[in-house]
Amino acid sequence: MNIGFWNINKRKPTDIIYDFATLYDLDILILAESPYSPPDLLRDLNRTTSDYYYSPGFVCDKLQFYTKFKPAVFQLVHETNRVSGRRLFSTKHGEILLIALHFNSKVNWTNEDQAAESSNLKAIIEYIENKVRHQRTVICGDFNMNPFDFGMVQNMGLHSVMDKKIATKGSRIINGHEYHYFYNPMWSFFGDNGKGSVSGSMYYSPAKPINYHWHLYDQVLIRPGLIPDFDENELDIVCKIGATELLTKESLVKRRISDHLPIKFKLLI
Repeated sequence: MNIGFWNINKRKPTDIIYDFATLYDLDILILAESPYSPPDLLRDLNRTTSDYYYSPGFVCDKLQFYTKFKPAVFQLVHETNRVSGRRLFSTKHGEILLIALHFNSKVNWTNEDQAAESSNLKAIIEYIENKVRHQRTVICGDFNMNPFDFGMVQNMGLHSVMDKKIATKGSRIINGHEYHYFYNPMWSFFGDNGKGSVSGSMYYSPAKPINYHWHLYDQVLIRPGLIPDFDENELDIVCKIGATELLTKESLVKRRISDHLPIKFKLLI
């Protein structure tokens, strides 16, 4: 199962989105900050087929789901204004849980604000998992945090780790309380020797003393139970879609298309 996520920053790169879905054979396409009317984009996605359905939400208007799965096997479980959880039929597991999110931006929130709010995000995720009664969970989206930010790693936040051996332990105990892990494979993109051809999904370089330049805001997290079904080789930050380069000659994100690069990954379920 191929899944793609893209924050398109209120742009309308229709042909590029179509190529993204088609070239990577996406079974699920999730868009953030989409200005599209779903019927309009759905018509474009189905210009040569009738494969895609639109999966509506009721509260979260920050995300749009387009999928090849019929509504009966791709169902909304719970959502807030920034988080949407969907249950999906799996021939291998019976069911998995896909959660997408668009977390609060650093434009308006400090790192401390995000870290504090991440405890509420954790509670929402665990509420959805308790509702479906399993932790076969994958989360993707625009976290607006880097993998090393407190909200991503702290036990009261997403509690995500870079090492799958640690993640497969399942959980750890702190002060008598159990905290479950997520595995975060996005760490592998950092630096010139990292995975892929780019060091982040968004480039932002303000004239400030501390400047990371590249940021990995767009991420995918996996609960330990799904790690064996996660195809590491198919995880990528997409820099070119067909003949369209998403980066400038200076290797910066083409903001006329979006300020984020899309990500794609595959689950063997």
